[in-house]
Formats: sequence, structure tokens, C-alpha cells
Amino acid sequence: MRDPLKENARLICRVGRLAYQKGYVAANDGNISVRLPDKSILITPSGVSKGRMLPEQMVNLRSENDWYLRSGTVPSSETEMHKALYEADSTIGAVVHLHAPRSVCFSARGPGARWPALCADIILQVGYVPVVPYLPLGSRELARAVALHADSSCVVLLQNHGLTAWGKDLWQAFDRAEAVEHYFRVLALYEQAGSAGKLLCPEELAALDALRLAQGESRGKGPWATAAGVRP
Repeated sequence: MRDPLKENARLICRVGRLAYQKGYVAANDGNISVRLPDKSILITPSGVSKGRMLPEQMVNLRSENDWYLRSGTVPSSETEMHKALYEADSTIGAVVHLHAPRSVCFSARGPGARWPALCADIILQVGYVPVVPYLPLGSRELARAVALHADSSCVVLLQNHGLTAWGKDLWQAFDRAEAVEHYFRVLALYEQAGSAGKLLCPEELAALDALRLAQGESRGKGPWATAAGVRP
């Protein structure tokens, strides 16, 4: 008989190792969670490298009047952010928070940043990526600020901190996070080359938005910097 808790604990460890191997997290940073069929949350422990986690170290949280621990392990310091996203949108099945280097670098530009419409794939897969202003790590203020984007985005940058992605399942959340880090890798190369060349125009963006909507994703429309200026 299948055991969703054990299966997802193993999956979280697998994704954690992948994130560590790709350099998206270092030391003990980053955190990952999954919403289980019983609506409880399975989340990574605090103070453990994502490359060395064991399934039995995962923390199971349940909501019965309040949140409480189902294991003796201490949960991630960013648990409030995960909780806030699950509470904001019942369709979210997993959340991934990474300190991917290029995303951290570009997050420093802050909420006023406007990303060039450089790659069709990021617009189709993820859509626009807003920046949440810097707030204390692990705070309820940060959790609330991220959750405000739950119904309009699927990835946000956290200023001077990292990125948080969510999806219907853990692979979708991780893939979205990875797509964003790849976009910022491309953007860094584009800027090193003098930011020369074509950007997508508003009509091309609209076609990609329509295709993303046809695939069942209504989130992600935003103010990309286009060939005709910043699209509202």
C-alpha cells in the first residue's frame, strides 16, 4: 500500500540533492515542502544541507486549530512562507525556496526592476517574475508579502535573498525555479554583451500569454521590457 508521506519524503530528498548539485543552494540554505493528500505539509528540516537530507528528517505539519509538529525534527525557518502560500491558494501542491546565485544577484534590483522580454520560453513556462522587497528572513511579514502573489505569479524573487516557486507538484515547482535561474543566466550574458539585439514585442508577448493561458496557467502576465518599451 502506498504511503504518501514516505514517498514525498524521498522525493523532497531527491529534489534537494538536485538543487545542491546544480549550485542552487549551499550549506544549509533553501527549503522545500509538499502538501500531502491529508492537507498536512511535509517540509525540510532546519540546519540540514539539502544535499545530505534523509527522508526520516522531514517534518510533517498538520492544521488542527493550530500548526503542530508530527516529528521531533525542527522545521525550516521559512515555514511561515510555505504555510502562507498553501493557505492563499488551495491548488498549490509544492513550494521550493532556493538561493540560486543569479536570481539573488538580480533580486538586488528590487521591486522596480523590469526584466527584458528576451526569452520566449520563460514567458511561456513561468511568466513575469516580480520582486518582493527585502523583509526579515523567516518573518510573517515576508510570508504575507510572498503570499500576495500566489494568484498572480508562480515564482517571485526575494530581494537580497533568493527565489520562491510553487506549483501543482514538486517537479513543477522545481522546474519553474530552474527556468527562472536559467533566464537570469541568459540575461547576465545579454547584459555583458551590451544588451544589443531584438526583444520580443507586445504582440509576441500577447501570443505567448495566450498560449500559457490555453495550457491552463492564468498567472504570469507582467511588465516586461519589450521592443516597444515597458508593457503595462
